[in-house]
Amino acid sequence: MFLALQLHFRYQELGTHKRVVAVVISIWAMSAFLSLMILRVSFDIRNIISVFLGIVDLILTTLVYIRIYLVVRFHKNQIQVLQVQQVAQTGELPNFA
Repeated sequence: MFLALQLHFRYQELGTHKRVVAVVISIWAMSAFLSLMILRVSFDIRNIISVFLGIVDLILTTLVYIRIYLVVRFHKNQIQVLQVQQVAQTGELPNFA
């Protein structure tokens, strides 16, 4: 959803099947690597890695949701401006039903 909002009409050309498969495979590989690495390290290092990854995940997720909110709010304001202009030109409210 973030990419579709961020890239608008370019999403279809950039979000190809090959790229999606590559991202999914890289996520699986990273997950497998981290799981195996965590099994081989001591308990203290495992906790440090878990806390670090949790904090990074929380920060990235928060930033992405803030950006989505700002883009949606911007689009909502653009739609409202267009509706007001249409009402001013025609003198009647459009029928959205």
